[in-house]
Amino acid sequence: MLALRTGCWTLAAVALLTPACATTSRNVKPADAPPPTVAVASPTGFAVLPTAPGQRVARNPTAEPPVATPAAVAKPPETPPAKVEVAIPPPDAPLVAAIKAYLDNRPEVAADHLKALDRPNAELLAQLLPAVAAASKANLTRAGPVDYGLLAAQLETPYKALAARATLGIPKAVFCSSPIGFGQYRPLPDGHVYRRGHLAEVYVEVRNVPSVLTHDPDLGDGYVTKLNAALRLRDAAGNVVELTDEGRRPVAVLQSAQKDFSRSPVRDYHKAFRFAVPQRPGRYTLTVEFLDPETGRAVSQSLSFEVGGS
Repeated sequence: MLALRTGCWTLAAVALLTPACATTSRNVKPADAPPPTVAVASPTGFAVLPTAPGQRVARNPTAEPPVATPAAVAKPPETPPAKVEVAIPPPDAPLVAAIKAYLDNRPEVAADHLKALDRPNAELLAQLLPAVAAASKANLTRAGPVDYGLLAAQLETPYKALAARATLGIPKAVFCSSPIGFGQYRPLPDGHVYRRGHLAEVYVEVRNVPSVLTHDPDLGDGYVTKLNAALRLRDAAGNVVELTDEGRRPVAVLQSAQKDFSRSPVRDYHKAFRFAVPQRPGRYTLTVEFLDPETGRAVSQSLSFEVGGS
């Protein structure tokens, strides 16, 4: 029995001591190398051992979630650039455009701009603008009489047009003696007292009177000024006091229709009145009235005077 066991051990030892070179070998070409082994996930959920050096395997492929791809960051919407709107200036008013044209020495263009206005406005501005443009270009500090004369002549026509439509005015009305012409009279002293039945004289200047171009069969071409005048007299109580007309008749209103012819248009107009003062002493008020019969323009002014007892 012992010999048998010894024999077994001997065989085993012989097998172990057999050199490795006894094994048959051959060269393996790279092409004959076995394909790399891919680790397969274990269905049991346990970790899978690597099959090649350096291979990385998941500890539990079924349990670990896949790595999420980072979501793309949303870009804010691009704001379009703000639109800059250039304001178009409004066109010039007709008057402004006309002035610019006159300053550019284009009167015909200025006349076209003025057509947008009402006709009376356009006509007046057409007369004023040449003087305005000339005054803006002139050096009035160094201007001489000729320059001022040219400007005055340019303003003459628009002045006449305005005066013909302006209200009548009485810049001066005084009791006086010996009135003989425009601005020519002898004023009475302040506090003058008339004697009963004496003659009183009144000097009155009127402005903006009509002066219309006309042709007289006897006098020829010229200008005519028509004005109706009236005198009214009242006592201190406001009662009407009768006056005496040219026919020596008592009248409540002393009236006259004036029609004056002149070779040149009238600018300085005056009128002289004469009347007999009342016989009764006291304070009286005289009212002078003028009326343009063609246009209906009218003006009046009152003067007070005293009549003494002797």
